[in-house]
Amino acid sequence: MELIRYVAMNILRRPMRAAFIIIAGFLSSAVLVFAFALGARVTEHIRTDTIAKWTGHLWVSRKDDFEFKEEEIPSYSEQAKAVRDYLQGHPNTAVLTPWVVSYDEIQAGTSRSYVMVTATDFEKDAPYREHTELVAGAFPGPGDEYGALVTTVEAERYGLNVGDSITVFIPSAFGARNAMEFVVMGIYRASAPWYDEGITVRAQDYAAMSELGDAFPFYKVYVKDERGIPAMVRELHAKVKDFPVKGYRDDQFVRFLLSLGTSNIIMFGTMAMIIFLALLIGIHSIMLTNIFDRREEIGTLRSLGFPRATVRNLFVGESLACLAFGYALGVGAVAAIGAYFQAAVVRPPLLMLQYMFGMTRMAITLNAVTLAVPFLLLFAILLLTTLRTVGRETEKQAAAQMASR
Repeated sequence: MELIRYVAMNILRRPMRAAFIIIAGFLSSAVLVFAFALGARVTEHIRTDTIAKWTGHLWVSRKDDFEFKEEEIPSYSEQAKAVRDYLQGHPNTAVLTPWVVSYDEIQAGTSRSYVMVTATDFEKDAPYREHTELVAGAFPGPGDEYGALVTTVEAERYGLNVGDSITVFIPSAFGARNAMEFVVMGIYRASAPWYDEGITVRAQDYAAMSELGDAFPFYKVYVKDERGIPAMVRELHAKVKDFPVKGYRDDQFVRFLLSLGTSNIIMFGTMAMIIFLALLIGIHSIMLTNIFDRREEIGTLRSLGFPRATVRNLFVGESLACLAFGYALGVGAVAAIGAYFQAAVVRPPLLMLQYMFGMTRMAITLNAVTLAVPFLLLFAILLLTTLRTVGRETEKQAAAQMASR
């Protein structure tokens, strides 16, 4: 306890030197903690959002160049039944829902454009509902035939409000392109840039317009245990010849998305390390200056029987204490930023950053990992770069002082 009080007194005697180390800790930790907190958030957000909005844990879809052949409808029906029977009876299936993602044309007023049309069963697809932020209206219910959700981007582009109508063009399995008027039931905020230009409709309505009937083979599955996904994919592959089956980690673009969190940590973490390593030169100089200024004190401590390691640790401890205080200030700043992100819709300023962050609404995750890892990293670097030098210099000054007495 006395040693701790002694360290605190020495820090207070040299406030400018202590302030430099505190500022170094603040700047480095603010960027580094933000890097880990943002990276953790992006990784989890992209994973859960991709599963809920795009793929499920595994899915059955249509090949990009696939065209339905009328004479093959009986075969499609057999494959669709095989998919349903297998997935409905599989012990690892948590939720099974019809699901399609396609790029189709919509018309609002006299304007037309191609958008990403997602079709799902809103009743069954609880993960989709949980991860979709409605800003107006509601999800289409069982009785809301030809009801649709549109993004805030599409609503703004076409001046749409809840209750307005849009025309959706869906290709039929028999070669026609069916058009139907959909009522806007809700408006939602896209959770990533690649969902901005999109609408979501009921899978029942999409199936009716595509005229597939019982030959509708497109599903996504939420599983109970992700370890079972590869086996389920292999077994489904054997049951369908015309439609690809994938686990969400099998898709190349999904793998790229899942890497964005790590990319953020590397990018911002590198910035933090450059800042800290530059400031480390100043910290090192301050520690050596303290040793030189207090050489008589060092000699006295060694004469009184204090071990070499204890004397060394007193000087290192002062720097670590200042760094810890600066780290706490940096964490406080990041927490304030996080609180602001939670209270407001913060969009990254550039489209490139939106894709890098992987989400339209920025947020961060502060937990034991995102707080402890940067803390240990900064302290480890400081110790590795200064411990040996400080030990050597304190012993050198102690020997010089003791020899002159």
